[in-house]
Amino acid sequence: MRISLKLFIALIVLFVFTNCSSDDSGAQADPDVESPAPDPGSDPSSTVSIALEGTDNLILENLSSFSSSGSTEINTEGNIDNIADQENIEAPVIFSNDEDEIILGYFPQAITEDQITIADVVYFFVKTYPRLSVRDLDDSILKTSLMESDIYPTLRSQVEKALDQNVSVINDPDFDANVRLFLEELEENNSTSGRDIVAQFKVNYQRNGTIVLPTEAPIFSSFGVQITNQNGTPVYGPKLLTSKELVLSPGSFINFIIKELYEEPTTGTENFTLSQDGSYNIYFTNGKGDTALDELVINQNQRNFVAMVLGHVFPIGAKKWIKNRGCDDILFDVVGDITKFFTDALASSETITTEHVTIFIKDIYARSGEYIVCNTANATIKKYFELIFKMASKRLEIAEDVAELMFQIRDFDGSDIRITETRFFDNDIAYGKLRLTDVTEKVFNQDPGTAFTYEGLVEEEETTYDVDRGALSSQFIPMNEWSEAAEIPFGLDLTGDATIDGNSSIFKTNATGILQLTGIIGNQPSELRLSPVIINIGEIPEEVVVTLNPNPSNERLIAFNSIDEVLVELDLQTGNELGLIATLQGFFSDFVYNTTTNEIFARGPGGTFSINPENGASSLFSDGFEDLLISNSENRLYGIGVELFEINLADGSTSLISSDINAGGYKSALLESTNEIFYRSNGLWKYNLSTNQKVQLSTVGYEGLFVSNAQNRLFAYVSYDKIVELDPISGEEIGDVAILGEEYFTDFVILEQTQEIICRRFPGTFKISLADGTVTEFSSTTYEDLIIID
Repeated sequence: MRISLKLFIALIVLFVFTNCSSDDSGAQADPDVESPAPDPGSDPSSTVSIALEGTDNLILENLSSFSSSGSTEINTEGNIDNIADQENIEAPVIFSNDEDEIILGYFPQAITEDQITIADVVYFFVKTYPRLSVRDLDDSILKTSLMESDIYPTLRSQVEKALDQNVSVINDPDFDANVRLFLEELEENNSTSGRDIVAQFKVNYQRNGTIVLPTEAPIFSSFGVQITNQNGTPVYGPKLLTSKELVLSPGSFINFIIKELYEEPTTGTENFTLSQDGSYNIYFTNGKGDTALDELVINQNQRNFVAMVLGHVFPIGAKKWIKNRGCDDILFDVVGDITKFFTDALASSETITTEHVTIFIKDIYARSGEYIVCNTANATIKKYFELIFKMASKRLEIAEDVAELMFQIRDFDGSDIRITETRFFDNDIAYGKLRLTDVTEKVFNQDPGTAFTYEGLVEEEETTYDVDRGALSSQFIPMNEWSEAAEIPFGLDLTGDATIDGNSSIFKTNATGILQLTGIIGNQPSELRLSPVIINIGEIPEEVVVTLNPNPSNERLIAFNSIDEVLVELDLQTGNELGLIATLQGFFSDFVYNTTTNEIFARGPGGTFSINPENGASSLFSDGFEDLLISNSENRLYGIGVELFEINLADGSTSLISSDINAGGYKSALLESTNEIFYRSNGLWKYNLSTNQKVQLSTVGYEGLFVSNAQNRLFAYVSYDKIVELDPISGEEIGDVAILGEEYFTDFVILEQTQEIICRRFPGTFKISLADGTVTEFSSTTYEDLIIID
């Protein structure tokens, strides 16, 4: 059988359980000061009676009793002198036979009325089981749980049977098997899962850069912290956090020894505040890395390992025997060997055998006993230890299941707990990983003068670690959650005539993480571009664009069916025909819509026609032109071809603007924000209606031009290829909007409220997303022309 270092510690616990928590409990008197005499009113009884029902064949006279303060014989009446160590009341009293087997025992603090019962003996053998002995559970809780357990009657019966046969119950392997069942029941009643989520660990980060470290690390080994900047230079630490590791009482004997051997470690949980811009790593470890912090933690774990072993070897009352400091060399040699065992075991990949552990235990025990005898010359104490070791040795076969209870070894040797969290500090703001989610829409289609509110939720990732203690290791399980991030700054860049409340270029998230912009929609389209003004923005987009579109919310899509010679309205979502708008006679094209007069104008047989979308009435309105253009912001209608005319909206009369255009045969576009017409004539041209100036922008002959007046954007179709966006000033291509392939598309219009292009391609009518260029079939019908009306 081969066992690990954890099991070695388990064996230490098995053979000595007299000080399960002695040196990490209440403070004790200095070893050089005599203990005060007990209060006369609280003198303990001089005798303890033995009342073990169901054990008629037990020969009490053959048993001897021992405690950490002396020994006595059992008299013929079944009573013994009270030899409980009143200065070490938690140390058990044991009874052995001539073969040096512990037949029964009891814990003085757990019995009532100075009487030892079967229940007390059962409790003794259960509590001294290693998985319970190291836990030092409260006697009242443990004993109540035991008595109420369904397993208790079986345990009691086994103890009664062994006593009646004058043998130790631990000779029966089924007894410890039942003890383990009780322990599993006890753990299940106090746990919500297969593993034991016992605590949480979390660092508190504040927006001003202050890092509030936890006051305690919920593990039983040392735990260190260090903060380094982006260059790897430590700005805090290395230091040890307070943890649940072995805490030595100031006046204890073990504390005295440890202080003689080791320097006090550097600990600290004071806050630290970031002050320089950059990124920072906050590193926590239980000593499994290769940094200076890990070395510090390893040294502290070694210190505690030695203290833990000594704490289990020496009973609570040991320091009262320490008088002759001339024996210290024996003790320090023992400490040196324990330290060497610790370092050698951690450095070695080999598994320690049972034989090696047994030899080591016997050596430590013998030399510790030698130290006690050197100071006290008390042979009873040595006998007490021998009996305990012999009992423990009989329980070694099931010792593997006690490894989980050696918390320090589990949380150091069996666990690899290394945490690195990253924080950023910029513009006096500290933060971690961020993300932004739109709470409201980013496109507002409303009347001019209408108030709008944009809100986005900015969140910061926070990590809380569930401390999961399993049988052989502990884990820090990260539980990531997004929490509201306050005081995160954003810069605002505004284009357009919208009015923004606050009149500021910097906006910060509020206490609930909301980034809010409020204002009034203007007469022209506006864009609000919000950009975080900090580095390392995580999942926040580099720019959040809020679009304000005056009056596009009542858009309707009208299509001309040349076969049936009708205008019909189409559903904006499905493309289905909603109803008839007008019945026309002949072929019509180049439709435009006047928002002021609610009229549709189109080129038809013999000239330009006016169509009423409300009642379908149509009539010849003006001369015919190759293309029609309208400026709704200026309420002007234009006809373009070889020449450029303005058409009077009152009577249809025309007036020449320019006779040198030559824009015949291709679709032109009018951008209202600049009052310019873009057209094709041996390349790309634009004509400024305000200055009557024209300029050639490029030699590219685009097949069709169209605009988004709400967003002040110009688009062009490259035949049998793609749609591109053009710079309205230079005419240069800004980028591709959609790749269309070898099919031919035409008659492009834009739905402003959904930012989609509607166009036709034989066969069918299609929809193209301005956001990502996705092309989907909108209708299987091929309409001759399309128009958007309000």
